[in-house]
Amino acid sequence: MIKKIPSSLEQAKLSTSKASEVLDEAKANLDEGRFNSAGIMAYVSILNAARALLFKDGYREKSHYCVARYIETHYGEKLGMGMIHK
Repeated sequence: MIKKIPSSLEQAKLSTSKASEVLDEAKANLDEGRFNSAGIMAYVSILNAARALLFKDGYREKSHYCVARYIETHYGEKLGMGMIHK
């Protein structure tokens, strides 16, 4: 469920831009007391940020699980496993 593709810094940048945009939405929802929406948007932001690393490395995934396992395997030491497993 993970596929090797050509590395794309452009796709990575688009994904980080989307992550930033969605994080702003999460913050706005939090400020308005919409905690469920804030949590969902924060998750989507993290997912897009992680996908940016996959695009940079030349991979495309087909599930959230694959994203988490890829980040764990390739960036776990750098990010700290506590960041990944929270």
